[in-house]
Amino acid sequence: HYELGYHDLHAPDTDAIKQWATAARQFELNVALRYYAEQADRVSYRTVGELYHADPDGWGQLRCVKFSPAIPEEWEKADLERTVKVDFMVEGIQALVYRIGGGPYVRRPADLSLSWTPFDHCKAELLLTEQLEFEKVGPKTIIGVRIDPSVSRAKEAPPSS
Repeated sequence: HYELGYHDLHAPDTDAIKQWATAARQFELNVALRYYAEQADRVSYRTVGELYHADPDGWGQLRCVKFSPAIPEEWEKADLERTVKVDFMVEGIQALVYRIGGGPYVRRPADLSLSWTPFDHCKAELLLTEQLEFEKVGPKTIIGVRIDPSVSRAKEAPPSS
């Protein structure tokens, strides 16, 4: 919500409105990424070099959203579409990995649905009214990765006869 007073209605501060809309979109991004992290399959690797083993369902290149500086921008042996860094932490996850095709996405009725409603006497309130719809979000399509050197990878013993 963004409140406009009587004087604002005659000459709105468009820069302030843009800043408000940008902050609202950042809030939505944080909500979406936290929801992705909650739904992700969690995997730990011993080294950064093992990150290329992350293989979520879908098709196309991998995309990485990193929460930790421990995760590099480029992974050796991985064909990444791009790596995006966000400035908040998700407990127990250093990065999210998913595919650009068939992977998770957020659908909105419109990119920016800006509406207004009368508010009090000679005031108005701007609203971003759409709801986020999460599609294909789950442990098969999103992998939450963490580098944990203490992870042991026991080799499979041959079956005993």
